[in-house]
Amino acid sequence: MAILGHDVDEAPLVLEALKAFEAEALSSVSVLKALRMGAITRRGRTFLSELMLPLIERQAAQGHWPAALKQDRREAALLHLERYLAAIRKASAFAIYERLFAVWHMLHMPMFCVLVCIVLVHVLAVHLF
Repeated sequence: MAILGHDVDEAPLVLEALKAFEAEALSSVSVLKALRMGAITRRGRTFLSELMLPLIERQAAQGHWPAALKQDRREAALLHLERYLAAIRKASAFAIYERLFAVWHMLHMPMFCVLVCIVLVHVLAVHLF
């Protein structure tokens, strides 16, 4: 949290933006949305970076950070943001797979019952004739 600037007044805006982005990305599950998740996360990365980096600049100015520390904090913040967005992409993909598995399961059970009946008919036919 210190990377995002917890002592800066605007940091809650970053957290609210992160939560809003997460809610938007995970709100509906569809194959079309899964295909668009790359573009959605790139747009989110740009927007969230534009919110976070000025906060880090302000913290650096207030704390009189050396250039190396400021650069390290910027890189760490961007890395955390990238990991967060990757987790959202993975959660979205998991939701798609979960939905596909539910459909597969609905189709699998009737097919299983039909196959069991066919096997029984086959075994009876072989032994009776």
